[in-house]
Amino acid sequence: MCGEPGQTLSRTVQAIWDDMPGPRTMTWLREAASAAEIDATLDRAAQRLADIQEQWPDALVRNG
Repeated sequence: MCGEPGQTLSRTVQAIWDDMPGPRTMTWLREAASAAEIDATLDRAAQRLADIQEQWPDALVRNG
């Protein structure tokens, strides 16, 4: 997600997030993020997606 969504878009983002299969991670960037910030944020997102210890609890909660 880049920028700050309004109330309506926030509900849409949440609905998409709820329906998204794992592994998943949510990343937020401010609208004026620099190229370096974007690069670092996407690198962290990739690391989080590959982190089984972070992904497993999310999978357990969602799948009972």
